[in-house]
Amino acid sequence: MVFDLDDMELQNFFMGGPGVTTEHGGLPDALRAKIWLYLMDCSDTDNIDAILSNLTLDLLQQTTIKRDVARVNHLAAVKANKMEAMLTYFCKTHNVEYLEGLSDVLLPVLSLPISISQTFQCFTALVKKFIPKMAFRPVSTSIGGVGGLLQSNPKPLNPLLKMFHLLVMYHDPKLGRFLEQNRVYPEMYAAGWLNLLMSRSCEPEALLRLWDAYIVQQKPSLNVFVALAVLIRARDSILNSSREATLQQLGSICISTAKEAAQLLEKAGAYMHATPVSVQHLLASSSFNNDDEDEEEGEEEKTR
Repeated sequence: MVFDLDDMELQNFFMGGPGVTTEHGGLPDALRAKIWLYLMDCSDTDNIDAILSNLTLDLLQQTTIKRDVARVNHLAAVKANKMEAMLTYFCKTHNVEYLEGLSDVLLPVLSLPISISQTFQCFTALVKKFIPKMAFRPVSTSIGGVGGLLQSNPKPLNPLLKMFHLLVMYHDPKLGRFLEQNRVYPEMYAAGWLNLLMSRSCEPEALLRLWDAYIVQQKPSLNVFVALAVLIRARDSILNSSREATLQQLGSICISTAKEAAQLLEKAGAYMHATPVSVQHLLASSSFNNDDEDEEEGEEEKTR
């Protein structure tokens, strides 16, 4: 780990001392990097910078990576080069095809005041823990990648999308039936929310607020319930819209502020609590690489 509990700021955070959260419950900018690195067990020992500087950028999806990097917020050339190299190195080391939009996940991590090695390790930890394990397609049909991250599946994420549909039907049957009858399927609007941790549907301060909660709570499935909260929040407008208007609305949703993100997290927590524990366990075990969440849900089930 990068820091130990002799660090006074970390002690203050874990003891719930003053100044450990902002007005809307997120982490202060000055502490975010330190807490993220600690909670995701990132170190600064690997000489990633040298590896990236000499990396051959030759993936089959290299043009897509370049386009993604060029699309995200205005970057200096040196940062754009680092971003392309990190995304390429991640794919090579995990033997997976590039997931379009992954640059949106890397960008907030790249903005943290940490070293290149820590940036890459933090990004890798974020992806492995919080992005659904079947969101990536392996380069080959062999099982696993480096560290057993992935499994071969010709239709990535479909099981999670099906489960998302069931969650919509459970928590808002009227909305679920309307979407189904109008042929508005989760594949059409929710894949990006789930694959990319809402990164393409948030302003920076809102996204950091969401990710603070994911990382501090160590609950990958929380993002699924945030996506559910986003959808249900728009129900009244959806129920009075055509199929085309609904798809357009869902595709343009944006969470603008930390306050809005905090409200969605509160709703998401309520939906999660109202979901049967067995369903939560199935969601966590089938969609994410996260034994800790399974254990935590087992303890919660004993208390209900």
